[in-house]
Amino acid sequence: MRSRSTADKMLKASDPAMSYQNFIIVFIIVCIVGLAAITTLFNKRIEKHDKELTFDICTLISEKMDSSMKYMSDSVKGCASMLGGTPIKDAPEMMYSNFKSGMNKSSMVSIGIIGNDGTVYADENEKEEFEKWDLVEAAENEAMAQNNNGVAISTPYRSGKTGQMVFTIFSGVYLKGEKISTIFMTFPLTELQEMANNESMSDDTEIWLMNRSSDNYVRCSGPDSVIGGWSNFRIYKNEIKNKSDYEKWEKALRNGESFAAVNYNLSGTDYTQVFRRIDFMPGWNVVVRTPSHSLTSTMRPVLISIVLFAIFLICIALWLIIFLHRRESEEKEVFEKLSSYDPLTRIMNRRAFDTRAQELLSSPNNGKFSFMFVDIDFFKQVNDRFGHEAGDRILEEFAITLSHVFGKDGFAARYGGDEFVVLVKDKSREEINSMLEKARNMLGAIIIDDPQTPDAERFHVHFSAGIASFPKDAGDFEALLRRADDALYKVKEAGRDGYCWYGEEYPS
Repeated sequence: MRSRSTADKMLKASDPAMSYQNFIIVFIIVCIVGLAAITTLFNKRIEKHDKELTFDICTLISEKMDSSMKYMSDSVKGCASMLGGTPIKDAPEMMYSNFKSGMNKSSMVSIGIIGNDGTVYADENEKEEFEKWDLVEAAENEAMAQNNNGVAISTPYRSGKTGQMVFTIFSGVYLKGEKISTIFMTFPLTELQEMANNESMSDDTEIWLMNRSSDNYVRCSGPDSVIGGWSNFRIYKNEIKNKSDYEKWEKALRNGESFAAVNYNLSGTDYTQVFRRIDFMPGWNVVVRTPSHSLTSTMRPVLISIVLFAIFLICIALWLIIFLHRRESEEKEVFEKLSSYDPLTRIMNRRAFDTRAQELLSSPNNGKFSFMFVDIDFFKQVNDRFGHEAGDRILEEFAITLSHVFGKDGFAARYGGDEFVVLVKDKSREEINSMLEKARNMLGAIIIDDPQTPDAERFHVHFSAGIASFPKDAGDFEALLRRADDALYKVKEAGRDGYCWYGEEYPS
């Protein structure tokens, strides 16, 4: 009995079906264990790497903003020092006049002076801004800002004058140690936002300017956001899963620390968020928030593992992929042909022509072109008197004629109904005129009639054309269309059956 049992076990072990099943089971177990180990290692590495990478971006942006803010603050302080050396202590209005006339406002929104009595010397629009946003109160903080590089900086606000986000820098004007007034300069926030946009590593990366005293922040970069608009992070706080880590991060920001980083999950997405203090913009920080899935470079270790794991599957799936790709390519080729060519005339349609023409006309360096709008004269009469079959025949013959005459030097398309367009490269006006005459002669031989109608009812095919030159008459495709259409209008107004170049009188 023992010997029989042992034999049965050996038989079962040698059974190919059982061996295959065991192999599959072992393989699945090994893959699960391996993927679990890789995932665990990946999560630890990605969290660390995300913080480091996001911190580097945040640091770079904050350093640039610090440099820019220092330059703007120094400019304001320099102007204050310059005005402090003028003997007009008791004439702030005169001081403002001199200040305004001597400043180049190309890089700023507004400038002005505030007297010690709180009077604002500035344009009327700028005075309204001061009342609306309580900027005089911000200016009064200048006296307390001597430890912050000698300037006070307002909270960003939306300017009623330009409609964009701006901020105002204040600096006191002193004469022999006595404060005689305060000057201010208002700068567009885009000066700082553009730095953030340039450094954003992906469209998913969000970059904010955030004040440490509130949850309000100004968006500088990010998906589905109004750049420069205010937002508030408070509404998202309750949805954060690992809220304790975020609260530590927030506390560091409120306490004015230099930087801090945190990882958290919000609405099913993992984020890495870093802030960095802007030293020359007291109370403000650069915040960079990045979803983990956007940091593609960190996927390389996992990618290598997955590639090695998937090699054996690729061999099995390769034939199916090739087959599906070939069928898809054939279907795509048929679709593109149908979508790019007019089914009746078998020449390009409007969409395909516009695309190709815009590519060719994207730069004047591509050469000179002549563009034509061509209409079949009185085409509606053909459909009304001889039927649509006759109209279709004219359209086919017309397309064949245009392709024959212009096909070697350009290309033609049916633009809609009885309207055709032609684009020809590097041909003189005389050559184009000759080609049009050739087309007129060829089309003149086409006569549509009906055996049931008298000779007077025969239709002789002729056309009207308007021509414009690129880049002489227009510098882009849309303008070229308008110029050729203007020329075509002159021909139609004069009775049709002719052609005219843009800028010429017709008939000449």
